[in-house]
Amino acid sequence: MGPEEQFIKYYNLRQKIDSLQESNIRQQKVLATLEQKNHKEFIDILSHDVEEIRRDYNKCPTQGKRRNFIRAVFVFIEGIIFIIKDEILTNEKLKREKVFTPEEIMLLKEESPSVSRGKARKSTKYLKLAENIRFTIKCFSKANHITNVPNLGGQEWEYLIDSINIRHRVTHPKKASDLEISENDLAKVVIGHFYFKKITTDLFEEKAINLKKLVRGETLY
Repeated sequence: MGPEEQFIKYYNLRQKIDSLQESNIRQQKVLATLEQKNHKEFIDILSHDVEEIRRDYNKCPTQGKRRNFIRAVFVFIEGIIFIIKDEILTNEKLKREKVFTPEEIMLLKEESPSVSRGKARKSTKYLKLAENIRFTIKCFSKANHITNVPNLGGQEWEYLIDSINIRHRVTHPKKASDLEISENDLAKVVIGHFYFKKITTDLFEEKAINLKKLVRGETLY
């Protein structure tokens, strides 16, 4: 039994472990259907980095490798969020009837208006990661007529929020103890990673189901 399974068992999530583990396999298949041709290669690199660090950690667990694993997990999460937003924006351009408001489009582009020397300009808008995840999932669901939207409020969501705070502590340390990653910390990051992969995979599977309904001439609402 590897570290991930041990940690998840420790957190009494055995009733959900099968679906969480299956999402690792399902995600590679589902996210590969993204319409932007460069996305699959991007996803493969992000996934490989996480897996490579995990294997290296299993062979020789150290604090440095724990921190590297956490960094890789959040590069993966932020990369997937960018890909999902990119697909939403690409599809929105092709639609005659627009789905999103101008404000939503700006947030999807991670832009905000600003003024410099009396002229209106665009500037980068950085959303907090938890809100970025919520917003992206809501927009993806809206764009693809998904009614079974993940309920981001359960135990696993709380672990994901905790893991975001752990990442922030490691990335912006103020003292030596901020760099210390306990097994409790690592467990939360592992569960948060699994959970994020599960909810994004579920969304893309829902999208695939809706596309099949459209092909058959069925209504989605």
